[in-house]
Amino acid sequence: MSNDVEKARHSLIHLLRSSRTAEEAAAELGHCLSWAYKWQKRFNEARWDGLKSPSRAPRRQPKCTSEKTKRKIPEIRAELEEEAKKPNALSYIGAGAILRSDDETVSEEHPKYQHD
Repeated sequence: MSNDVEKARHSLIHLLRSSRTAEEAAAELGHCLSWAYKWQKRFNEARWDGLKSPSRAPRRQPKCTSEKTKRKIPEIRAELEEEAKKPNALSYIGAGAILRSDDETVSEEHPKYQHD
């Protein structure tokens, strides 16, 4: 956060504590009235720490691809590339050829891609 932004928020609180109205303080600092109310409310709820901007980072990370799937993808791609080299042989292509929603690969179920 910019030091100027943080200083403006602190100045707002000092002005409000010195009997200025939110409208007067906002005008003096060059901000709108809703800005003053927002930071006044945050100050009232969390004191000086409330004047810091909350983190915008996600609270959790989305699920990562499983290790089993990471290992299986190159195998399936290699199989598909070999199959694609044969004329008129590759009939099952696309994302479904690599992975199904239940984490089972098509090569395990599709007869065309089973190995003996």
